[in-house]
Amino acid sequence: MKTDIPDLQALHQLDRATAGLVLFSVQTCNRHLYHPLFNQRVIHKTYQAIARVDNTQVYEGKYWEVKNRLIKPTPRFLMQESNGQANSHSIIKCIAVLSDKALFELNPITGKTQQLRLHMQSLGMPILNDKYYPTLQTQQADSYSEPLQLLAKSLHFVDPLSQQTRVFNCATNLRLDQSSAA
Repeated sequence: MKTDIPDLQALHQLDRATAGLVLFSVQTCNRHLYHPLFNQRVIHKTYQAIARVDNTQVYEGKYWEVKNRLIKPTPRFLMQESNGQANSHSIIKCIAVLSDKALFELNPITGKTQQLRLHMQSLGMPILNDKYYPTLQTQQADSYSEPLQLLAKSLHFVDPLSQQTRVFNCATNLRLDQSSAA
């Protein structure tokens, strides 16, 4: 997509299939102040995800703290858990359940590639319509009728220029009653 803003640059990345917020910079002279905020873990990110759950278990209100080591094996676009010191950390909370699906709030503390997708899988609740986890699907055209049920919902940080708190929220919410069945 063309924006006609020549200096526009994303300050962080989302997996291509993930919907929601991306923080952009327009002024190249200030960009260097924002990039380190992600590495320093002072930008607080919240995501939503929908996963299939065992409807005989109680999930609503429960939370999980997932810490593990993620590495890039072959093929390099897939990540996997490995032994060793943890380099990824997420806090996950179930906020609603409808039948055999649940809506989760995910707060990544670190920002490893595909971290949230792997952390949900490690809990036995892979994100709905995930083409990578738990099993790599054969390559095919994107299915807009069955999108990955992962949404970058909000960003919260202190602006390094103004020292004011900035909060950005995506107007969209994932909804259990409208999630694609996979």
